[in-house]
Parts: sequence; C-alpha cells; structure tokens
Amino acid sequence: KFEFAMKFLNPYEAKVLRKIKEEEGITQSTLRLKLDMSKAKLSYVLQDLEKRELIKRVEKGKTLQIFSKI
Repeated sequence: KFEFAMKFLNPYEAKVLRKIKEEEGITQSTLRLKLDMSKAKLSYVLQDLEKRELIKRVEKGKTLQIFSKI
C-alpha cells in the first residue's frame, strides 16, 4: 500500500512521507531540519499530504507531531 501510494507523489511529497514512515511521531520542526526544507515548503507539502489523508498531524506543545496513515 505504501509503495503504491508513493507512485502518485511528487519528489518532495515522497521524500517527506518516507521520513515520516521511518520516524513515526517526528515533529514538524525536526522533520524540517532533517530534510533541509524551508518552513513554508514543508508546511505546504504536509498540508497536501494531510488533505489526501496520507498523514495525520497532532499538536505537541508549540509544534506538531506527524504520523503516517498508510
């Protein structure tokens, strides 16, 4: 299911989703640092993945924890 979904993602989305799958519950700020993406670009990619119900974001203090839904 995961690899099937990866075929429909652009390179940024695929990179982000792979990292989330590797580290379930990673915070958005840590993800940004590990992937070396701008805050705005990562936010845009995460919103898109969330709309497609591939990830779930949960508030954790001042940041968000991210979990894969696939």
